[in-house]
Amino acid sequence: MNKRKNITEYIRTLSHIKLGESSRARMRAELSAYADLHELKEEAVLVRKSTFSFLSYFRTRTSAIAAFAAVLIIGTGTQMTLASEKALPGDLLYPVKVSVREPLELAFASGGEEKAEIATKLAVRRVEEVSILATTGKLNAKTSRDLAARFDSHVEDIEEEASSIEATGRVSEALAVRTLAEAGLALRSEQLENKKGEQDDDEFRTHILEKTKQFGDERARLASALSVTVASTTQIESLDSSEKNTETAIPVLVKVQATTTASSTASTTPKESSSQRIFKSLFFKEQMNTESSLQFINTSGSR
Repeated sequence: MNKRKNITEYIRTLSHIKLGESSRARMRAELSAYADLHELKEEAVLVRKSTFSFLSYFRTRTSAIAAFAAVLIIGTGTQMTLASEKALPGDLLYPVKVSVREPLELAFASGGEEKAEIATKLAVRRVEEVSILATTGKLNAKTSRDLAARFDSHVEDIEEEASSIEATGRVSEALAVRTLAEAGLALRSEQLENKKGEQDDDEFRTHILEKTKQFGDERARLASALSVTVASTTQIESLDSSEKNTETAIPVLVKVQATTTASSTASTTPKESSSQRIFKSLFFKEQMNTESSLQFINTSGSR
């Protein structure tokens, strides 16, 4: 599958390579000059030799088959990839789904947040597949282990992207990534509990709850760090604003005493900056959105 993918990408890359107008003109001039310098002085006799041989035939035939195969892959690959979206473990198109379609989604992600969002979607998809197989009685130990391994791979992608985002100082974005993962996994694990089939899938469910709890612990840590940052930033802005208002108060009072004209003093309440309001809004919004998910996680942990 990887070889076919590499051939397809190579052909697509070659189809976009074109010479510019200046390069074409330069090559045309060089070829013309070369032809003028090597002009035949007298009539030459052209002797045509047969170039047909078994090897040339085989080489030509192989190239034709390879070209046809590449066209076939390009023409049918998209339809096959789309058709594999609802495939389950054991289906014919499931390898296309997990080895072609999903890696392409991650590869075309524009940034760390989008990649983490896609990885969360894929992790949730693995839980949904376990739920369907358990309900229909098709979940066995091998399939459960395979899906658990793929699930862990998606969780590692989420952790890696969240850590990278946090390392750049964007704590609120890292908090949003972990909150989204925690909420999605908590919801799907609850559905898995409600749709429990005849086969025992407690091991996979326990594994999901452990990963969800890890996201919850990291989310709580980031939320605490973010709240401290907001509080300290607000306090600093309040002190700066108070100092500025104190400095401007003296000229105002002097002017009032000198002119005996009634005037109202401006409010000394410090104003929040626009970035500070957005920062707080995002923090409290994430807390409200995850309240129901956290309640489920605490209930599951107490059991």
